[in-house]
Amino acid sequence: MKVTRFLAAGLASTLLITAGCGGEDSDNSNNSGLITEDNAVQLAVQMMNFKDIQTSLISGKSIASGTKSSTPQTKVAVTYDCAESGSYTFDSATGNWTFTDCNDGFGATNGSSSISTSGSITSSSSNLTFSLGNAIIDMSFTGNVDSSPGGAYDFDVDMSFTTPAGSLTIVTDPAFSGTGTNPPSNGIMTISAPNNSKILITAFVSYMEVKADANGDGHYEMTTQVDWAGLGY
Repeated sequence: MKVTRFLAAGLASTLLITAGCGGEDSDNSNNSGLITEDNAVQLAVQMMNFKDIQTSLISGKSIASGTKSSTPQTKVAVTYDCAESGSYTFDSATGNWTFTDCNDGFGATNGSSSISTSGSITSSSSNLTFSLGNAIIDMSFTGNVDSSPGGAYDFDVDMSFTTPAGSLTIVTDPAFSGTGTNPPSNGIMTISAPNNSKILITAFVSYMEVKADANGDGHYEMTTQVDWAGLGY
């Protein structure tokens, strides 16, 4: 998915910048410094720019969808070129895409993506592993949308990033939910580092609340609000 890929790219780049170059001289044994009070809002905004996810769901597209042909495929604005490296298959009966070492410009993608429709409800799910430079990214996505005017939607994005600079884990629980093209009004995402530092993102009707526990002591030292209007809603 374009959104997830570019969010992943931005977050991985931020991780590398935050923690240093990740070379042999970098001390990232406890991943200290990956989450700070200064970068908490930046990381939260990277992960919460969900406008295009809603657009994909509402249009009835899966994270990886398109028309099979012998030329490079465009699936929700992500180009998969398997002509020279790897392969993918599409099952028209189930709407399931399967990728095997598929070169998409980021690195080899493995996993699957599917979409199904029942009445006005469209459901999409993906489980993908791909590389971005030296980063390995595992991503799981599920989403449901009611195409009726003002219909409800929900989506869940879980990810793990592993790089020479360290690692981050992103967990959504409960899923983000809302109606129509409005921003999510419910849902919580937690971004965690192995040293127990974390960012807690909570969706409200007009804004998201961002809390940061930079030292991993279980107490949030910073709390702020980011209006949805600033993210294009």
